[in-house]
Amino acid sequence: LVHCPSGTVESNTRLVQCPSGTVESNTRLVQCPSGTVESNTRLVQCPSGTVESNTRLVHCPSGTVELNTRLVQSRSGTVV
Repeated sequence: LVHCPSGTVESNTRLVQCPSGTVESNTRLVQCPSGTVESNTRLVQCPSGTVESNTRLVHCPSGTVELNTRLVQSRSGTVV
């Protein structure tokens, strides 16, 4: 028996690296929930002012804010 290192899973009797945007959980791959990203084989919450985009953290562009893990356009007359 060989222990699978963190960030890998067993697939057809061999080790495979977890794809970006997934993490290993109890020997299987799970998709990272919205608002989280994979960092060093574990889930991390996206900091305020950032959102998850294609499995990476991105800063909110000017004129937008992060609201419940999504980008939203700021209303007219408000400053972001």
